[in-house]
Amino acid sequence: MLPRAPLLNSLLALALFVPLSGGAEDLAKLQQQLARESDPDDRAKITVKIGQELLKQVSRAYEKGEGEEAERLLGDYREAIRTAHEDLKQSGRDARRKPKGFKDLEIHLRKSTKKLEDLGHNLSFDERAALDEAIAEMEGIRQELLEDLMRRDDRQDSGKGA
Repeated sequence: MLPRAPLLNSLLALALFVPLSGGAEDLAKLQQQLARESDPDDRAKITVKIGQELLKQVSRAYEKGEGEEAERLLGDYREAIRTAHEDLKQSGRDARRKPKGFKDLEIHLRKSTKKLEDLGHNLSFDERAALDEAIAEMEGIRQELLEDLMRRDDRQDSGKGA
């Protein structure tokens, strides 16, 4: 079982700052579900759902012209993704042999990066800074996940002739 105290603290802080409108009820339910879950694969799947909801809220905030709120929500999204990625890494599982969770997060990041890029087309240059930082970070995490999923198992290959 993974230590959940840092994650719980992050989620509780996140719950305090996310406005209770629109899909916030769903977000709160997902956060509660995440707090109860100990399996890193299932935690990644729940985090993907949390990420999807946070991205919707980011989009709505930018549409309303609430740039500061959008940036705050974007920060919450980034923290949720970082935590899910760390949970998967700390699980000690081989992503290639047991890709569940790793693949879910990678697919989500591929889709969400595209959504963030599309969202950025409607923003001014100054407004794009936080969005561009998030895109770069998410793409970096995605690349790490891909490397883990595609990594060759050198232990099996070491017995083969050179």
